[in-house]
Amino acid sequence: AAGAVVFALAPSLATLALGRALIGLGVSTCLMATFTAFARWYPPHQLGSMSGLVMIAGGLGALAAAQPVQWALGITTWRGICLALAAVTVGVALLLWLVAPDKPSAAARQTLGEQLAGVRAVFSSRIFWRYAPVAFWVAGGFMALQGLWVARWMSVLEGLERSAIAQRLTLMNLAMLAGFAFMGFLSAPLVQRGLTLERMYLTGIGAAVASYAAICALPGEGGVLPWAALGFCFALSNIAYTQLTLSFAPELAGRANTALNLAAFGGAFVLQWGVGAVVEALQATGSTTGAGLRTAFLVILVGQVVSLLWLLRSSAPAAPLRA
Repeated sequence: AAGAVVFALAPSLATLALGRALIGLGVSTCLMATFTAFARWYPPHQLGSMSGLVMIAGGLGALAAAQPVQWALGITTWRGICLALAAVTVGVALLLWLVAPDKPSAAARQTLGEQLAGVRAVFSSRIFWRYAPVAFWVAGGFMALQGLWVARWMSVLEGLERSAIAQRLTLMNLAMLAGFAFMGFLSAPLVQRGLTLERMYLTGIGAAVASYAAICALPGEGGVLPWAALGFCFALSNIAYTQLTLSFAPELAGRANTALNLAAFGGAFVLQWGVGAVVEALQATGSTTGAGLRTAFLVILVGQVVSLLWLLRSSAPAAPLRA
């Protein structure tokens, strides 16, 4: 909330960056704390559904950042929108503080040395490194492009106007929301009927890479369909968090999920910056912006294909890893 206020009142680029940094610092706890709470409160067969339900909330936030913001700009300025966001965030924080239950865990009684030993156990585990490359390239790649470069791609390579881009981003986010709804409402019944979360995860990642390959190979072909398919399949990539929760002892589940989240957001940071670096480097040699974007997108595609092959070669965990 403080970051949103700083961003709304910022007089310079440096202050804007500070506001974004504060927002990032604050929301860094949200998803992992939620997944850890689910691991403590819910039985294993419901974890996929619970992660899907909470990601619906995140998907609604992403949806609000597209067409609804475009509409709100007809009423107020972007500064007013940020101040409203700050007020809503304070209200949600108060509700969590006063209403949401908590549950003690063994990890809460560990010393700092024991907690660090748990972190080392996670990062030295083959189970974690089975999922980490996909988190970096597929989940991180999607977030990197969705947060900045998708709109640029649609403008330069697909020739879309600003309003059309906003509509397409809204549809992509709606498809992502549908993917989260699939996880939230259908994953548990499907697991009870014999379809494993592992199979859902592999199918979703494979389809996500295929959709992204179609976008890279044929820009503009198929309209919004490949983008919508990419959004839906990205939602299924979050099954990896549930897989890690089930693969580690309860006292390590939070650290395992946070490590995977670090891989995903590390990918988002590196790849978002990397696309700009590639575009600028090729422009310096006389290439067009479109050629630079295609090259950068293809680099991400290669990383996704390699990480998918690594995932398929690795075996799924058989039993929880304990500290």
